[in-house]
Amino acid sequence: MRARSLFALALALASGVGCIVDGGSSRQERQPPPFGTTQPSPTSTPSTPGTTPPKIAIDPGQNLTADPGAGAGVFVSYEGAGQWSIAWTCDTNTSGVPCAFAIDVKSKGITQLDPTSPSSIASQSQTELALAASTGSTLERVSFLTDFGESIVLSVQIDGRPQPNLVFYESSGRILSAPTDPIELVPVTP
Repeated sequence: MRARSLFALALALASGVGCIVDGGSSRQERQPPPFGTTQPSPTSTPSTPGTTPPKIAIDPGQNLTADPGAGAGVFVSYEGAGQWSIAWTCDTNTSGVPCAFAIDVKSKGITQLDPTSPSSIASQSQTELALAASTGSTLERVSFLTDFGESIVLSVQIDGRPQPNLVFYESSGRILSAPTDPIELVPVTP
């Protein structure tokens, strides 16, 4: 058993994944594998306009986080009971320049917005939330409620281009990046 634990620790350190478990709750904070620059990945593509986004399950109770300024990325978490969180940061520590984020969320009953930077909210209604921010070496975040069990449709542009490969979420216990832009994240009920 000790060898398995040491192997798992070595694997986690080598892959750049960190996991902090708060002993007082079931919520976990996790970091995705090393994320990077704002160059598109060959494995994820923008979808064709007018097509239905793929539905992807998102695990509840996992809080994705990142080192501010270490790499560009958008990190989506679903707490449960309609509570969502979206965080983002840029690769400013290595690139020396900020990233222009445009994040669009569609769902039913969007309420109780709690942004780290209120100026990042471009527009908001009960069915859509548009965020626009120039972000450098900080970790920006917005949390919000949707109707219980509702999915969100998420579209992300960084520096004016869709960047699905830089959108991270947890599904089936694995941290993944979006296969396309936009995506529909569907909460898994425990």
